[in-house]
Amino acid sequence: MTKTIRADHVGSLLRPPELLDAREQYQQGNLAAEQLRQVEDRAILDALEMQKQVGLEVLSDGEYRRADFMRGLVEAVEGFVAASPAPLEWHSPSGVEKETRPGMAVGGKLRPRRRLTAHEAHFLTEHAPGHFKITLPSATLLGPSSYRLGISDRYYATASALTSELAGIIRSEVQALIDEGVSYIQVDAPNHTNLADPQQRERMRQAGVDLEQAIDEIVAVENASLAGLRREEGTLLALHLCRGNSRSRWLREGSYEPIAEKLFQGYCQLGNRAEHCAKIAA
Repeated sequence: MTKTIRADHVGSLLRPPELLDAREQYQQGNLAAEQLRQVEDRAILDALEMQKQVGLEVLSDGEYRRADFMRGLVEAVEGFVAASPAPLEWHSPSGVEKETRPGMAVGGKLRPRRRLTAHEAHFLTEHAPGHFKITLPSATLLGPSSYRLGISDRYYATASALTSELAGIIRSEVQALIDEGVSYIQVDAPNHTNLADPQQRERMRQAGVDLEQAIDEIVAVENASLAGLRREEGTLLALHLCRGNSRSRWLREGSYEPIAEKLFQGYCQLGNRAEHCAKIAA
């Protein structure tokens, strides 16, 4: 049985200025990949020491090797292409703030170019002064958001087919991490709270979405990403939910109550493993 973990952070940490500058220089072609890696290494070692000093039980590399929490998967898998910008509506104490983020679509068959997180896990195995976790974005997040008619449907008939392909890729990575001895793996699914936010739920109803069926579908995809794994005793699988967070702004509101029973119970039943259930319900 995995010991109880009372608290840990989501995994992503604010990037230090020197890392942000190095990544920008790299993107502009003014810094070699090896030089960027050296800056990442130093930043991760500093982050690990900081986490140790404040007494965290579970450590993270801060996702410092990624431009954002999804980017590692996108860069490791062939088939993603640039697309029209995606709009976002952030809530803040002063009201609603609208912005766009770079668009991304699937414009080819998805094929891993390399392992998704092997480089992150290997560095943490060597340098983390304690228990650490690896994070992966959910297939339910990347699948629907990267499916564009006229682009993606040339390769996948439906968004569900695309999402299923991604779930298989993520499952393979999770199994590889377990085989390498990584004992804490977290799937990030902040989009699930769309189905909890009252305004989002009303928009979906008006669009003809069956909300209960939508919850069943996301549970099925999350379980497909983790089903049938060969797991060592003590392996902890976690699902991260949130309402979005950026500079004290948030994307969604409302209680988890509309999704809690189906999501938590459906996810916890996977493999009937107590440690799996305990983390998601925390």
